[in-house]
Parts: sequence; C-alpha cells; structure tokens
Amino acid sequence: MIKPINKIKKRIIPTWKKTLRYAWSLRLAALAGLFSVGEVVIAYYPDLLPRGAMAGAAGICTLGSIITRFIIQRKMTDED
Repeated sequence: MIKPINKIKKRIIPTWKKTLRYAWSLRLAALAGLFSVGEVVIAYYPDLLPRGAMAGAAGICTLGSIITRFIIQRKMTDED
C-alpha cells in the first residue's frame, strides 16, 4: 500500500475578498471566460464579427492573466 507524502490540507486564503477585488489575473481570467462564451453565442450571428474574434480576445486575456500572476500587484492591507 502506497502512503501519500506530505498531505496538504487545502483551504481558502484569509484575504480572498480583497484578492477577488484587486487581482488583475482573476479579472482577466473572468473576462477570458466571457469571451469564450461569446465565441459560442456569436456562432449564431456569423455576420456580426469576424470569425475567431472572440477566441482571439479570450486568448489575449488568458495570456494577460498568466503574465499578471507574475507581476507585483496592489498591496492589500487590513486598512483597505
């Protein structure tokens, strides 16, 4: 029987509300999700936007989300 090594208990960070409010990576990830849904919806209206426009926008937002994960963002303190 194999025993798990370093079993880590998952939990939510204490400042999750501030993180949702200020983290650009989460904002861009949510926007990418909206553009992905838009790609499906826009298929019903093919003359409205060029083909792949929503997919391209989703890709750009996803790339931006990845990049912003590595950039120092606004410092969140208890006074905010």
